[in-house]
This record gives sequence, C-alpha cells and structure tokens, in this order.
Amino acid sequence: MPLVEITSMSFGRYGVGRLDGKVVMVPAAVPGDLVEVEVVADHKDYLEATSRTLSRASLERRTPPCPYVPRCGGCDWQHINYDAQVRFKVRLVADQISRALNLTLDESALLEPAPSEFGYRSRLRLQIGRRGEVGFNQPGTHNVVAVDSCLVAAAPIQIELTKTAARLFGARLREVELAVDGARQVMTLRLGGAPSQHEIRAARQLLERASGLNGVVLRAGEKRVVIGAPMVTVELEPGLAIEVDADCFSQVNHAQNRHLVALVMELANPRPELALLDLYCGAGNFALPAARRGAKVVGVDADRWAVACAERNRERLGFEGARFLAMEANAAIQFLRRSAYRPSTVILDPPRAGAAGEIEEISELRAERVIYVSCNLPALGRDLRRLSRRGYRRERVRAIDFFPNTHHLEVVACVVLT
Repeated sequence: MPLVEITSMSFGRYGVGRLDGKVVMVPAAVPGDLVEVEVVADHKDYLEATSRTLSRASLERRTPPCPYVPRCGGCDWQHINYDAQVRFKVRLVADQISRALNLTLDESALLEPAPSEFGYRSRLRLQIGRRGEVGFNQPGTHNVVAVDSCLVAAAPIQIELTKTAARLFGARLREVELAVDGARQVMTLRLGGAPSQHEIRAARQLLERASGLNGVVLRAGEKRVVIGAPMVTVELEPGLAIEVDADCFSQVNHAQNRHLVALVMELANPRPELALLDLYCGAGNFALPAARRGAKVVGVDADRWAVACAERNRERLGFEGARFLAMEANAAIQFLRRSAYRPSTVILDPPRAGAAGEIEEISELRAERVIYVSCNLPALGRDLRRLSRRGYRRERVRAIDFFPNTHHLEVVACVVLT
C-alpha cells in the first residue's frame, strides 16, 4: 500500500496529502503523519483514502482524552494538540479568504483561541437511536454512539436526563437538546409528530421528578408545547443579558460569544440614528447590543419563535430603536427596499449554507459596511467573492475559536463599499 505524508488539514475531519500528484484526503490524519493508505474513492480532483498503518506519528498528534473518539463524530480534531488546532485553523482561514479575495492575510492575529478546550458548550444536542440509545452520530452515518458524558459539555449538563426522557417517550423521540444557564437546565424534545396528551403528561412527570430541570419544550416542526420555564439567560456583554427560549438558536460558547459581540460592535460602530439591518438576527445577539448604543435597528429572522424572543427582550430592556420582522431574508430585503429603506450597515449571520441567495439583494441596498459572520469557511469565501464583484473591499477579517476539538470556528469579515 502507498505511503502518504500529511501536510495540511481540510475544513473537516480529513488530513491532506498527495499521492501520484493528486490530492488525497485521509480521515483522522494529522499534518506530520506518514500513513499507509488504501484509496477508497477516485474523484475528479482528489482521492479519498483510509489509513491502514500509521508509519510515523505527527508530533502534533495526541491520544484523545475522550473515550468515545473516534467512534463519536462530535470532536473530529480531538486527536490534535490544541495549540496545533489553532495553527491549522489560522491556515485554513488565511488560505480560504486569500483565495476568495485574491489577497494575503496577516496570520499573526487572525484567530482568537478559546480560553478552555473543554467544558465550553452551554447547549448539547443528543440523538436517540433505534433502540433508545442516547449519544452522537458516528462519522458519516446515522448510527448513534451511546455516551454517558461529553468533555466539551458545560459541567451542569446532565446527559442522564436524556436517558430518562428516552425511556419515557420511546420511539417518537428523535433528538434531545439540553441548554444550561448556571444551575438552570432546560430540555427540548424533538418528536416525530405533534405532541400527544400522553407525551405532555410524560413531560410534566419528567419536570417534576428531575432535579435541576427547570423546563421542557416539546417540538415537532412548528408544533410547540412548553412546560415549566423554557428560558435560559445569555450574557451578551457586560451589563446586557437576554432571556432566550431553549429551543431558539443561541451560541453554545458563551465566553467566546461575548468576544464575538464585542468584535461586531467594534466593526459596526453603532451609534444614535445609525440605520443598521441585522439579517438572520435570531434572538438579537447583535441587534440588541446595537440598539443599546442607540442605533436604529431592524432585525430579520425566518424563525418566528426567535423573533418573538428578540421582541420580548427589546421590550423588557426598553430599546425603543429596534424592531424585528419574522420574514425570510430575501423577502424582508425586498420589502424594506420598497419602503425606501437604506441601512448604513448590514450585519448577517446566516446558517451554515451561507447567504448565496441573498448576496445580490444585500449588495443592492448599497450599505456602506457589511459585516458577515460565518461558521462555514467555504460558504463565506464564496459570498465574499460575490460581494467583492459588487464593489465591496475587505477591511478586516478575524476568526474566533468557538468550537475547540472540532474543525468548526466563527469568522467575522467586514467589507466596505468603494
């Protein structure tokens, strides 16, 4: 079998090398590894291979602290020393953005490492297997790897609660998400159909019996039943905390999210009377700090529950300069343009797929500044390239490691109209 030296990481779980002049992707490999591989797929531009023998281990390789690696697909970089994870992420960001915008990024202060590589997740989403097992999907499959603990979960998260829920709800329970706020914990149960009266009673029973559980949310698509207190508190910045329903999106790493909010506020420079459009605003992660500074904020999100949460916090905090629309981003932009609305600044934090369908509409707003927050480097590179063709140039790029021991991170790119 051929030997391959791994020279870099992909934006994913693969180490990258070359074989007979062609790029080869090897799962769970680390730059510096020399691996004996078996090619399993020959694509037009690259090969996929599996590692048969590790002939030489990289100095950056470690024994994963978690006993479920590599069967569990959650922490795809946990076999890499954390300092090296940071370096590899810096290289990925620099390469992707440099290719997209045809420039060279200064890598010296490109990424902010996490203060801790474990215990950072305030939310944990667990899958329920066919036999009621609770855990995470095996890489590349829907097979559930049962777990009793998770090293990246915040200490208050009780996986045992999920096992109790799996026994109570049976085959209709698809997924459980646990969200914590200090000692408070809320559980969201995603079901295969609208919650029945039996399931509502079971949720009440779970809430009564489980110590430290403050609320249960039953979800099946748009069907939603709340038992108890469904909210957790998220501090966005010193002196500003919001209450978020546990089944609405919020960033899982609260410490790094405070850095993210501070960075976006620095770039946006919200001030009295500044017109600011926040697309994919969720529960107001950026919109509410901007409104706190006096900006005239319009927040847009397709999730009506998230918008209701943002509006509830706006009212509680007394931020009269903000309003929120429960609309798809494209439809909202068209509506605002018909109303002769032109923001000075646009913030967007789209889902993983990016904002390909909205870039043209966003650029036609002719905002002076666009701040794009992304957890998907390839999608970010694609969308920045399109913005650059419409007259925007890069002002600043900064990454924040929200997700140690995985290839994921958050990247903020600020572009200005020329």
